[in-house]
Amino acid sequence: MKGRARPCVRSGESRGQSDRNVVRRPALAGNRADDRRSGGVNTCGIRLRKWKTEMNYRINIGPAFALAFVGTVLPWGTEAGRTHAQGPQTGQSVAVSEATLIEQIKRMDRPLETEGRAKEHLPEQFELKRVVVLTVDELLARYPKTSFRENALRIKLAALAALARVNPKYLKELRMLTDELSRSKVGGELAADADYYAIQAFVLAARLEGMPEETRVLGTMERYEAFLRGHRASRHIPVIWASLIRNALAANQPDRANREWQRMRRRFPNHIATRRAQGEIVRVTHIGKPFGYEFTTIDGAEIKTADFFGKVVLIHYWKSDDRESTQFMPMLVRLSKTYKDQGLELVGVNIDRDRAAFEAAIKTHGLTWPNYFDGKGRENDLLIGGGVTRTPAFYLLDRMGLLRHTEPGKRIEELIKSLLAEPRPVAQETNGG
Repeated sequence: MKGRARPCVRSGESRGQSDRNVVRRPALAGNRADDRRSGGVNTCGIRLRKWKTEMNYRINIGPAFALAFVGTVLPWGTEAGRTHAQGPQTGQSVAVSEATLIEQIKRMDRPLETEGRAKEHLPEQFELKRVVVLTVDELLARYPKTSFRENALRIKLAALAALARVNPKYLKELRMLTDELSRSKVGGELAADADYYAIQAFVLAARLEGMPEETRVLGTMERYEAFLRGHRASRHIPVIWASLIRNALAANQPDRANREWQRMRRRFPNHIATRRAQGEIVRVTHIGKPFGYEFTTIDGAEIKTADFFGKVVLIHYWKSDDRESTQFMPMLVRLSKTYKDQGLELVGVNIDRDRAAFEAAIKTHGLTWPNYFDGKGRENDLLIGGGVTRTPAFYLLDRMGLLRHTEPGKRIEELIKSLLAEPRPVAQETNGG
């Protein structure tokens, strides 16, 4: 029957005998195929959805789900990877030990890779997260007293949270699991993880349900505060604290954001989340205040935006393999040619890790203005210092070197023309500008 997976039947065993031994597990959200186990063998039909593409196909996975599907590292885009993805033939009987399932869960427990070539394989990465969920359920169903139970549940929480971001039907299962763990009063890092992902589930649900932004922000802040009080030793504290600061800024509470950041800096002075929080405070509170960078280009040129005093500066934060970033390049080249003589200067901040990719993009798009590159990706110093959370992004500085716009959107050219129309500073005129 289309859309349903038949249970494996051992050789010499009739279909009726197999069905009498079926043990049913709770159905996973988003998995409508029957997950039925016969004599220790499980078969599941999975529809692999190519995220944001039109390609759909079916794969059948045997009892350990990922044993053949992922191999050890799931080499995306290779012939070996395609062979892994086919999985064993339906009906194949394989005995799966507790140690084998645990090992496969550990191998599949990897963060999403969203940079470089890995970004092209996000559909497979999300499918891998789904297989992680199924494999954890398989482990806990077969071996309910496993010593790996807590770690397995934490891994499942993270996988469900990743899936819920791109497919809302996993959100329901994430909320059910966090609620169940909360009611069972688990402790330690598992309790912290449950509360951490419960906050993520609340935010996702609030957006899906159209909750007013003010209500969502204040509700999220309450949950962040409760987390900070209840899980003082959790590894999630820096991220939660930075998120509280971000929401305080969104709630138009800059003073509170600054107070929280001062407290955070004392406890985590060198943490990247502390730096990110500081950058976001700058982004929100420095409108109308001096803003700028000093850096050395890969060619050795010393760039100071302060040297552009008297000119309008457009800062572009971009990434070479990000289509949204590169689609602006023709427009930026045109703006540079059209308004340079009127006093427009462009500065780029690139967040690639691969220098060759960065240099190739500069050549391909014909970028003539200075660009900063440090090879740190999303941990780029200028990106963090400016409080930029996504790319592409644009900051506009006026002739006085003051930050005027951080989200110009489609009004970039209009805003540039408006800033160019403002009077030149006296100091610039005195110097013959």
